[in-house]
Amino acid sequence: MEFLASKAAYFLIAIGLPLSVMPLGYFLLGFIFLHLTLSLTLASIFQLAHVTALCTFPVPDRDSGMMNSDWAIHQMYTTANFSPNNKWLTWFSGGLNFQAEHHLFPLVSHIHYPMISKILIKTAKEFNVPYHSYPTYFGALASHLQVLKRLNVPELQFNDSLQYEAVVQASTREGQELV
Repeated sequence: MEFLASKAAYFLIAIGLPLSVMPLGYFLLGFIFLHLTLSLTLASIFQLAHVTALCTFPVPDRDSGMMNSDWAIHQMYTTANFSPNNKWLTWFSGGLNFQAEHHLFPLVSHIHYPMISKILIKTAKEFNVPYHSYPTYFGALASHLQVLKRLNVPELQFNDSLQYEAVVQASTREGQELV
């Protein structure tokens, strides 16, 4: 019932209310623009946080089906932060540019992520765990595009995570920071 009520509320607020005050053409233009912009924004944030040359893509053990590392360690290997000093982007993305902190501390407000990141960097060094961070949005974007380019090579067959990681590691690391 809650699901249906939330969908009804969405349609009423996002479609019914605007249609009651504007012509159909303006509404459709705004509705499509809103959803395209939101989709592109979210997709770019998620891709830059998870599909870059610094991130690894481990696979479960073939026999046990289990991952070979603890959950928190897994988060550190598979996520990358970007633009950690860009306050506007941190606000705009709701702190999702601090992806490691977001995964490790999901119930903590994103306004604390910059402070947490300083502690996490030290802790990662102490335990010899990677802390992936790109200084800029465009550095992360360039790395993401390099990974996509490498994935577009049809001759490559990724039978396991080590093969994949070898190809990803061959990607350019210019402008990237690996703490």
